[in-house]
Amino acid sequence: MSEPFFPPPFVNPDRPDDSPILERLNIYDGLAIDAKRWKQAHHYHRKRQNLIYQSLNQPGIAYGLGVRPISAPEGISSEFSQIPWLEIQPGIAIDWEGNPIIVPQPETMPLDLPKLSQPITIYLVISYRDPEQLNLGGDREILRESFRLDLFSNPPQKGELELCRFTWESGGNMIELRGAKDVFYPQANELDLRYRMSVSSQPRMKVKVGILTHRESFRQNFIYFQKSASTLYSELQISLEYFNNPNSLSPDLDLTSFDLFYCLGSEFKQITEENAMLLKSYLKMGGILWVDLENKGWGVEKQLVTLLDKPKSKFMSKGLKSWRELELDHPLHLQPFLFSLLPNSCKDLKYAEGILAIDGNLCDRWRLTKNLDVPRQDIRTAQEFGINILHFAWQRRRLNQLSGASHQNVRDR
Repeated sequence: MSEPFFPPPFVNPDRPDDSPILERLNIYDGLAIDAKRWKQAHHYHRKRQNLIYQSLNQPGIAYGLGVRPISAPEGISSEFSQIPWLEIQPGIAIDWEGNPIIVPQPETMPLDLPKLSQPITIYLVISYRDPEQLNLGGDREILRESFRLDLFSNPPQKGELELCRFTWESGGNMIELRGAKDVFYPQANELDLRYRMSVSSQPRMKVKVGILTHRESFRQNFIYFQKSASTLYSELQISLEYFNNPNSLSPDLDLTSFDLFYCLGSEFKQITEENAMLLKSYLKMGGILWVDLENKGWGVEKQLVTLLDKPKSKFMSKGLKSWRELELDHPLHLQPFLFSLLPNSCKDLKYAEGILAIDGNLCDRWRLTKNLDVPRQDIRTAQEFGINILHFAWQRRRLNQLSGASHQNVRDR
């Protein structure tokens, strides 16, 4: 049920034509205002408004736009009376570019769905329609901005907002499309409204995490954390990318797009010299390498530093500091949550120069156990400390980039 996120506008010096540049009409005495110039002036204000919306907000549904199955309207031919129908309720949404989508009255639509041997997921989407692009101008004095409803077998694309989805299982006879009996667990041929996006503000911090392990339980820890973190700290949005192990990193991979890499100490011991060099370069650009010692103690500490010091130059200018040795104003202590003691799920933490090693089972506290025996306070404390770690990783990489540690184009988010 996690929502997708859309990036704010980006100024790209390498491709200025793709950047959002504002050009407005220069008004002076004697300038003839014809239809072309009048339209140009209006386009400027629309583009400026859209730019502000994209910079500050996420697209989504503002209110309404409910979806419910209905019977075929009276007077419909027998061909269309034998297929499912939907009614879309009035409401307002805003698309990715900041265009308002307004449905002023209920809209009905037939679903001419195919008969298939295998179930398929169908998406009902709504999109904005500019009357100028529809060539409805002519001599009309007033043009109404409109919308379009579509059914697709693939997820919504840029410019489309999902109203609902359902798993379609067809048969020989007429199949009824129903509202879900349990809205949290829709079944086949039942409407699923769990994935609708609501309008919201842009997250200030968009943190990308690389998970360097194939072990499913550790991946699941981060999926649970991803779902909880945005609720606990709305300025944070997490994206995850998975790799089988630390040796899965490719020299062609854009490491600068990652704020943090997470790996297991037992798998990090097997890292090749080539991949150690990649991670060393990543750390020098301001990234964070989080090594989970899997509750096995500090035997890996010297190996960790030694691996990164190969093959030629010494990487570490100082040893790893334990939690109590960190400065009191260190971000891990302060931002955004205040921590004096480590969570109960952490035995200790050591950090220096982008290397973060944690002994304990912090990540395991991010998700539910089968026995449901972990106190809520332990779960929440572990989640909040995880947010501190990601906040620190985002801030460190951003400040390093802004100060020239990376020659890549810098995006604030």
